[in-house]
Amino acid sequence: MNVKNLRKNYKTLSLIERHSLFISAIMRKDESEENAVVSASPVKLFEMPDFTHLYSKVLSLLMIVMIHKADAWTNWQLFSEMETERAEKHSRLALYFFYVYADAWRAVCEKLNIDADAIAEMMFPSCFLLQRIVFADESLRKFAFTETEAREFIGWCIGEEKFAMTLEAKIKEFCDFLELPHG
Repeated sequence: MNVKNLRKNYKTLSLIERHSLFISAIMRKDESEENAVVSASPVKLFEMPDFTHLYSKVLSLLMIVMIHKADAWTNWQLFSEMETERAEKHSRLALYFFYVYADAWRAVCEKLNIDADAIAEMMFPSCFLLQRIVFADESLRKFAFTETEAREFIGWCIGEEKFAMTLEAKIKEFCDFLELPHG
């Protein structure tokens, strides 16, 4: 089957499938494929393919995730340099927050059938901070609180059991932001 015949089937793909193809084409720098996906989009809004809104929201969410991961990583660095038991717990909590954002982002990217690392590299090519965050992502997970430990520490710090920073809650929040169906 040649490329032209394959592209005829693009019109039958879902919004998420076309979006995934579009991002993959951008990452490969395949302008011909980008144009084919755009042309196959059945509904156009203001002369834009139907997945443009989703694409914009995905890039916005990536920025939000990177900011929160950078904040958590910075907090981890700050607290890990202090030599008290409480600072150590705060550093472990910061890592927990880091991994909740990282894992929720990966889960949402899986739902969208896009490569989380590739899209981050596309948005931030050769970024020093991104490289440092990738290092943290790979090497510090064993030091992070578990959800139970984070819940207990937050409860101890603020004196109540209110705890909303779970992986499941963050995935739901991200899916809601992207207006994705649940399930």
